[in-house]
Amino acid sequence: MKSKEKALKLIDKFFPLVKTRKQQKQCALILVSAIIMENLRYDYTPFEGSRTAYFLEVEKEILAL
Repeated sequence: MKSKEKALKLIDKFFPLVKTRKQQKQCALILVSAIIMENLRYDYTPFEGSRTAYFLEVEKEILAL
């Protein structure tokens, strides 16, 4: 799944909980940040193709939306 698709999917998952798009984006950013921090425990440096690099791209896409 491309990073933009993943970003939209994560934002949409928060629809039942919060109604505004801004709040949905904030929730998705919190989730992605937690995933990145957890992955950095294993990927000390995010290399191309790693899960950390993927979620860094997802984070950029969420911010761009």
